Amino acid sequence: MRKRILAFDIARAVTIFLVIVGHSMNGWNHPLLSNLIFAINLPVFFFISGYFYRHKSILQTIKTGFNNLILPYFVIATAIVGLNFLKESLHHQALNWGLLIPYFYGNGASVTTPGNYDIVPHMGAIWFLLMMFLANIIFQLFMRLESPVSQAMGVLIAVLLGIWLANRFSLPWTLQSALEVQIYYLVGYWAHRMNLIKTHHWQRLIIGLSVILLGLTTVFGGKYTLVTGQAAHQGLSILAGIGSSFLLIYLAQALEHLFDPKRLARLVQLGAISMLVLCIHDLDIIFLDQYLVHHFLSHLHGWQQNGAYLSLIVIRVWYTSVLALVVVKISWVRRIFIERDYPLALT
Repeated sequence: MRKRILAFDIARAVTIFLVIVGHSMNGWNHPLLSNLIFAINLPVFFFISGYFYRHKSILQTIKTGFNNLILPYFVIATAIVGLNFLKESLHHQALNWGLLIPYFYGNGASVTTPGNYDIVPHMGAIWFLLMMFLANIIFQLFMRLESPVSQAMGVLIAVLLGIWLANRFSLPWTLQSALEVQIYYLVGYWAHRMNLIKTHHWQRLIIGLSVILLGLTTVFGGKYTLVTGQAAHQGLSILAGIGSSFLLIYLAQALEHLFDPKRLARLVQLGAISMLVLCIHDLDIIFLDQYLVHHFLSHLHGWQQNGAYLSLIVIRVWYTSVLALVVVKISWVRRIFIERDYPLALT
């Protein structure tokens, strides 16, 4: 049990680093690398949730989700809106009350709503928290179906509905993506039931298929933007997301066996507080990227641009990680983002 939990925390840490890398590539013209990163960097979170699935009442799922996801979202979203208002006040600009629309809509990118209303401002990476809140509830509902076949059929219908919706508009709290990711929950659940993570004779076949799928989606599938639920070839991108989840967990197991646990302690800790890392990263990209990309990086070319982006990625992963490890020691931060027992404590 200790090793299983350790490996999954390592996988979470590697994944959140990939999220930072993917967001740091904004404006960098390396489409194949970008496609690969975005194919990998989110599905494993839902896969792990499915792997550790346990039956809860819907009320308990909502309460847990409020503590774990909704409260942290509104803390960071309030900080983003407040800091934007402060910046506008300091520059003697009129306050942009339109920022309150994405605050409640929960979009992580510029989107078109039903009725063809365009929402340009967004809340950045923390859209993920609201979407996962919905996705957790939906998966609990599917797991109440009587047989594995009916569960699989329900998930398949949800995925197809999510794809259909994603290609038309974006719903509040990225509901279309919450439907799509049900497949990752279910495969993670099956992986646990079938012992696919611990059984070594399956690993070579799964690794081989996963590498092939990732290669195909990188070259032909385009970018899988789960923030809107869209991809050029959605079926291929979803399969690659399943494969990448297995690969990341196998990689985490390999790291666990290769290195002394003490050397992996920080990595494991970052995996355990990956949501806090995401929230800190969101504040960073909201306020830093517009200056870096538009006023500095976009004017560079060739090896200078490549060096600048690589430096940005390394520095951003480093200082986001260090900042997370520092602020997690603050009691109110731990209570909201780690202990997460306020205000709806469960008995």
